[in-house]
Amino acid sequence: MKNSLKVGVIVFSLAALFSLAIAGPVTGVWHGHIKVFRQNLPAAPNPQAQAQMNTMIQKQEQMVVNLTLKADHTFTVSMGGTDKNSQTGTWAQTGASLSLQGVVNGKKMGTPQVFVVAKNGKSFAMTQKVGGKDAATVTFSR
Repeated sequence: MKNSLKVGVIVFSLAALFSLAIAGPVTGVWHGHIKVFRQNLPAAPNPQAQAQMNTMIQKQEQMVVNLTLKADHTFTVSMGGTDKNSQTGTWAQTGASLSLQGVVNGKKMGTPQVFVVAKNGKSFAMTQKVGGKDAATVTFSR
């Protein structure tokens, strides 16, 4: 019995170390960029609407998303270099999976956004789909 307990503790410890080695610590300041896959988006109903959509996508792709992941497992995110429209929430990491959950007035908003942390720990990304196709990827790096 004692040996199986020791083996269990060793396996658990190795698994914990392995999960940290895969993803690394994520606390700190990150800068995100959005890449939109225009070819996978549905067409706008008319040329004017398509032009507006193209302008909006271009602005999104030029925008920098600033994300601060704090040691207390809360985060602040702002877009466009201003804190005027900042949002807050909580985050959790399990291995290479990083979840961000928006919080407003103490209530969780929507579903958590799940990112995949790169093996080297230098970036993490999430791809959103529309109609089963990749629509946009948000990638954060330091």
